[in-house]
Amino acid sequence: MGPSFNVFALIHLLGLLQAFVLATALLMGKGQNARPNRFLGALLVTVVFMFGGIILNNTGYILLFPHLARTYQLLNFIAGPLLLFYAQALAFPAFTLRRKQVLHFVPFFLYAAYTLPFYLQGASYKLNYLTENFTSVSLEWYLNAGLIISYTFLYHLLALRVVVKHLRRTEEHWRRIFQGRLAVIAIILLACFSGDVAQLFRYAFAYQWNANNVAPLLGTLFLYVLTFVSLKQSRFMFIAAAKPSRYENSTLSPEQARVYAGQLIQVMALERPFLDQNLTLQCLADRLSILNRHLSQVINEHLDQNFSDFVNGYRVETAKKGLCDPHKRYLTIEAIAQDAGFSSRSAFYNAFKKHVGMTPIQFSRTYAVESTTLPKQAETTVVPS
Repeated sequence: MGPSFNVFALIHLLGLLQAFVLATALLMGKGQNARPNRFLGALLVTVVFMFGGIILNNTGYILLFPHLARTYQLLNFIAGPLLLFYAQALAFPAFTLRRKQVLHFVPFFLYAAYTLPFYLQGASYKLNYLTENFTSVSLEWYLNAGLIISYTFLYHLLALRVVVKHLRRTEEHWRRIFQGRLAVIAIILLACFSGDVAQLFRYAFAYQWNANNVAPLLGTLFLYVLTFVSLKQSRFMFIAAAKPSRYENSTLSPEQARVYAGQLIQVMALERPFLDQNLTLQCLADRLSILNRHLSQVINEHLDQNFSDFVNGYRVETAKKGLCDPHKRYLTIEAIAQDAGFSSRSAFYNAFKKHVGMTPIQFSRTYAVESTTLPKQAETTVVPS
């Protein structure tokens, strides 16, 4: 098999160039999403070089650069952990790399040690290896491919688990905050699992029916889609420099912040302190037995909200349940708002419109249980059914 450049190779190269430009922008960007963006940028750079190696192999140009043989396989053991770190950084804004997370790269070093004897061979040896692999499939190929497919699939599952757990533990009003961010990782995970299927197809039908071209074609397609979606999501492209953090000199560690965030969510769910109309940051901090500045930092950085929006989010969710409860259909909207912890009608309407995107009356008309017993004259002050 000699080198062959065709239109598909050109499409691949343009896709890789586009992804590399996006990765550079993400790595150099600044702002509140800088940390997850850098993980994404590093992941894209890894994917670009990995796919570049696959394209060299599939077009036969690898024969001109035999010393690059099998290098792209090694990058699979970097891409997996980077995907997981990206998911964790999205779900937990305070996420940082720690020493124990270096263990995720142990398979990379083990595989590098395993393939080191091959890399130390001369060009003629590698050319013979490549020529043989272009015409037949060895047992070693099946073992390597099986190992890589299993490893990458495991990390795809771990990243999906992080995202799903994050969505389950968040209230509805929090999910909207991460909606734009999760759009990108949703595309990435879809690409990953589609790639897993394509790799299994290649594993089962190696060098038959152009099986080797399926995964690169899918990967390039998703790179184009990912670039398009990322450009539409302006929060992923940072041009202006980020403002200095107000917590730059804080003594709160990321690990402790995650612990406090878990405690806070548990207290809000079980003890429902937000029902108190006079709840303040200091009151909530006292209940959790932590410093109020640390609580403020957890809410601002870890949960990506301010205190007012955080508390009102719970109150709005409680009010929504009251508006849909047939046993409370004769209560006025003001009464439901007060039961949820709001101190005034205006505060309730403003918070409800901000979190839900419609007024309480519009919401109750849409979602409340229908009833024919309510008088028409109560439509503006009584929860309609």
